[in-house]
Amino acid sequence: WGGEILRCDLAGFERLAHLEPVPLPGGEAAIREPWRMAAVYLERADRPVPFERWPLVRKALNVNAPLSSGMGRLFDAVAAVLGVRDETSYEGQAAIELEQLASDRRADPYPWRFGDGAALVRAVHDDLAAGRAREEIAAAFHESVAAGAAEACAAAGEPRTVVLSGGTFQNVRLLAATTTRLEAHGFRVLSHRLVPPNDGGLSFGQAAVAAARTSAA
Repeated sequence: WGGEILRCDLAGFERLAHLEPVPLPGGEAAIREPWRMAAVYLERADRPVPFERWPLVRKALNVNAPLSSGMGRLFDAVAAVLGVRDETSYEGQAAIELEQLASDRRADPYPWRFGDGAALVRAVHDDLAAGRAREEIAAAFHESVAAGAAEACAAAGEPRTVVLSGGTFQNVRLLAATTTRLEAHGFRVLSHRLVPPNDGGLSFGQAAVAAARTSAA
């Protein structure tokens, strides 16, 4: 799970769209070493994989490689493709440094359908190979995720309120870009102020759902 658009209330949910699941080579190691996610996405994108350890790690894909559709892993992959960070020392480091690379650069989004992470990595790889500045590519990636999410919500139609939640939305640039694009589609956009958007807010949500179910029983 992760990287998804849900239509939901306290009684239940419907999964409307999500990133295509990809394996996490080595399980938790793929979170600590973003190059592993870059290798998976590059291979799916039919692009060369430059990491020397990949052939050995690839042999173990059927042993310890749970599937994930998490948006954080896509950010990790792009960070590694752009040479931002191959390995991390704390959670979210690659994504944070990718956001810093994009800084306040302006860039148009890639043509991208929400869900196809490999297509987005392919676009990033090809721009890098063509000599485009890494800062511009990082900015285009952020805009692409924002645009893809907004367009997927617009295709879903109702309800007209969208909540932006999950650890990825600790990324200030992504949050601002997604909010702007959703509002342009006429949505009311809610984001976190008192409760953290990452796993720190899970217990609050669980309590809210439990309370709703208890009162309905």
